Amino acid sequence: MIVLTPNGQRHLKDSMNYEEQEKLSLVESKRQTKERKNKGKNMIRPFTFDEEKILWDGLREDKKNENTTN
Repeated sequence: MIVLTPNGQRHLKDSMNYEEQEKLSLVESKRQTKERKNKGKNMIRPFTFDEEKILWDGLREDKKNENTTN
């Protein structure tokens, strides 16, 4: 059985047998792969984790600077 945590993550209960766990793991892996593909669909090359972090950190810093100058 799948149990959702408060932050929306899925966890397996211990009462499952090995085959059920493997099947759910495969389904979850496919879902995550599809989500990653959809995220970068209109890009020539999707951002790496580090590039995305640099981008968001820079945007936060720009917004902070705007608020302090106004």
